[in-house]
Amino acid sequence: MKILAVLIALCISGCANAPRVDYAEMPSSLYSSDPDDAALQEAQVMFGPSGQRPAALRDRARGFAALEYISGALQVHPRWVALSDAAKLKLTQIRVAAREAIGVAPAAKSQTVVNVLLAVSRTKDDTALMANLNDPIFTLGARATRERLENLLPMGEIGSNLQVVSQEVTALNNKASTGGY
Repeated sequence: MKILAVLIALCISGCANAPRVDYAEMPSSLYSSDPDDAALQEAQVMFGPSGQRPAALRDRARGFAALEYISGALQVHPRWVALSDAAKLKLTQIRVAAREAIGVAPAAKSQTVVNVLLAVSRTKDDTALMANLNDPIFTLGARATRERLENLLPMGEIGSNLQVVSQEVTALNNKASTGGY
């Protein structure tokens, strides 16, 4: 009985020391298919070869929202428990690099980032667009954030890290579909 109590105490203390991953949820109406797979695919288009990258600022904002979502979801959703630590580290690096690219505050909550970027992606006019880009999560201000979204520099590191994660996710999906779990 004492051994069981010690094991439970060790489990609880180990869990208490594990870093918490900040993550967001996507609106259920956003994707018609599995949100994790759909967001990963959208992020791959956004951060893959620049010839595939969406031209419209609003579509780019949605791509950043998908990346923000997937960088947390793949680390916390039970479906992805078998994802390697290396892939989880890459997801954290991806999030940091993407936030730096458009001037999102490092400490911004992931749900806030997703909500604001999705609001940007839904705007119909420039006044609303600039109002959304004026959100405090953007450290550069509305005008500079808009310029960053419009004139994205090549993001090879994000794309290559995302490709590695995507390959592992595909392997896990294939394993699950063949009853490998």
